[in-house]
This record gives sequence, C-alpha cells and structure tokens, in this order.
Amino acid sequence: MGIIISYIFISVSAVILTILGILALNMRLPIEFIAFFSKSNYSIMEVKPFSKEHGIVWILSSMPLWISLFLIENYLNVAFITLLLTINIGIPLNILAYSKIRKKYSRESNIFGRKIYN
Repeated sequence: MGIIISYIFISVSAVILTILGILALNMRLPIEFIAFFSKSNYSIMEVKPFSKEHGIVWILSSMPLWISLFLIENYLNVAFITLLLTINIGIPLNILAYSKIRKKYSRESNIFGRKIYN
C-alpha cells in the first residue's frame, strides 16, 4: 500500500512540474511562483528568454522525480534515495537558479555597467 501511495505522489508531482515547465517555455508574462521574489512584471526586461530559462529549470527539476518513478518498481531503496536527494538538494537549487535567472533579466541588476534593452 505504501508503494502505491508513493507511486501516486511521485507521478503527480512529476507531471505538475513538467507541465509548469512546458507552460513556462511559451509564456508572454513572467511567472511568479515564489512570493518573496514577487515584484511587478515590468521589472523583467526580456520576458521570453526569462520564461524559457525558467521553464528549463522546472523541467530539469522534474527529471529526478521521473527517474525515481521508474526505479520504484525494481529498486525501491534507490528510488527513495533519489527522491530524498531531490527534496533536500533540488528544491534549494531550484530557488537558487530562479533567483539567478531573475537577477540576470531584471531591470535593477542592469542599470549600472550592463546594456539595457528597450
């Protein structure tokens, strides 16, 4: 019963993250998921490259979930180790990557010393 519940949890999480990544690839407005990074939409200079990089981050963060989903049938311990590493390392890396992408495309970081696009 525990394997079935974990299988459902992992599959739903992997599908949600993959769908978020695919949707973010084609967005015309910036996606604001993390509340403490939330600013106005006008602070992002180039929305399409920002959305593409953001979508790639979401898709890459779903990959370990897909891997653990396929490993859960035969290699239960390896699947749960992969899942624990995803939770403990992947989520902070996702937040770090998002803040780096946000800093790269925000107007505030491009005022001095960098080229500003209109």
